[in-house]
Amino acid sequence: MFEGCSSLTYDDFKYIMVRLTSKLTSLEGMFKNCSNISGALWYDLFRYCPNIEILKDTFNGTRVSGIFFSRTSDYSSSDNSTFGLLDFVPKLTSAESSFANTAL
Repeated sequence: MFEGCSSLTYDDFKYIMVRLTSKLTSLEGMFKNCSNISGALWYDLFRYCPNIEILKDTFNGTRVSGIFFSRTSDYSSSDNSTFGLLDFVPKLTSAESSFANTAL
């Protein structure tokens, strides 16, 4: 969708991510090589698109950074802060190169 866009900023990226819908099933290549997207990921990045099955190359070549949130040892389904980044996309089947060439 925005592949290779150099004018898309981190704020634009955040704006887009919180407006995605549960109807989406793929983010393949959505932000690939968007060189101006730099900043930290947040743990519930995929909260608004839980039906995602494909994340292939989604962030490849961006400058996203931070930690890759993993489910904590005190995980609780009633406490979102214990979720990992991919816990919000339970239908995920392909994430090939999603975070390749990033600062993660």
